[in-house]
Amino acid sequence: MKKPNAKKMIQASAMDAADAWFCSHGPAGHKLPRGYAERERIKGDDPLSFIVSVFDRSLEANDYRFRTHPRFDDYASGVLASPLAPSFVKEDPQLLAKYPPVELPGLGAGLMWKSV
Repeated sequence: MKKPNAKKMIQASAMDAADAWFCSHGPAGHKLPRGYAERERIKGDDPLSFIVSVFDRSLEANDYRFRTHPRFDDYASGVLASPLAPSFVKEDPQLLAKYPPVELPGLGAGLMWKSV
């Protein structure tokens, strides 16, 4: 009988906690994607889904520590200010109105955030 992988169990628990947090603090009608395939699937749906996708990837890179990661609103504003974001996201009038572009220190390659 195979033993459960402790690291995967901890990550799954962290993902569940991040999901619950995102339901209250993320954009209405969106949930965090589960894993690479789902992130890639929603990325092209619309500009907001693109940001949700890269937000999840950034959370994953930070071990789903949502308490220390920027809130979604701040992250979205940082993405809109980033030269690394695609134009279809940066030029979306609804996103620009809801998330005014503001530089986010620590936002870098792949639109992943690292603590500074």
